[in-house]
Amino acid sequence: KKRARHASSQASACSTQTCSLCFGGQGLPKTAKHENGLGAPKRKTKMEKQIRILFVCHGNICRSPMAEFILREKAKELGLEDTVIVASAATSEEELGNPVDPRAAAILHAHGIDCAEKRARQMCKCDYDAYDYLIGMDRMNVANMRRIAGGDPCGKMCRLLDFAANPRDIADPWYTGDFNAAFADICEGCTALLKRLKAQRLVIPATVRVCHVQTR
Repeated sequence: KKRARHASSQASACSTQTCSLCFGGQGLPKTAKHENGLGAPKRKTKMEKQIRILFVCHGNICRSPMAEFILREKAKELGLEDTVIVASAATSEEELGNPVDPRAAAILHAHGIDCAEKRARQMCKCDYDAYDYLIGMDRMNVANMRRIAGGDPCGKMCRLLDFAANPRDIADPWYTGDFNAAFADICEGCTALLKRLKAQRLVIPATVRVCHVQTR
């Protein structure tokens, strides 16, 4: 089986089945209120605002769902599960509705992380306004994300490992077969991203964003 890397990455139409604003509860509008049982706003912990993050890769069955569940778990360990809101999506239509790749799911399961309910969906243009960060796994992902969103005027897009000490692409394990390497790279990136969020450094530096303006 071989996937075409330049499969359709056009913006998908917003619908209740694909749009993060409506599907799975992972992309609530920014005006949505999160309340406790008494109706009072839930108090934020360690951060002043809720941060919404969308991880993106080619098919949304390997790297981006791994990043979604790894970051969610790390945020939970820090008591930030109500502050850091995470979802993931694809740039292509190839795997829509499919579960996480069994090899990726096995690694997550080995670390006590359940991703059984995750199904692949495609990024749509409205995601740009719904999320504070839209984070790809490699430069091609970011290029396709920019096409779907119609650009990146607010500087929300970069690669996950752009937050790390050694910025680089995360190789697609669907091709390499090395899911352990992908897991290690994603953990490194998620740890670095959380460090930035905890320090309230919420703007992606221009020096990081500029390398993604040109498609390869």
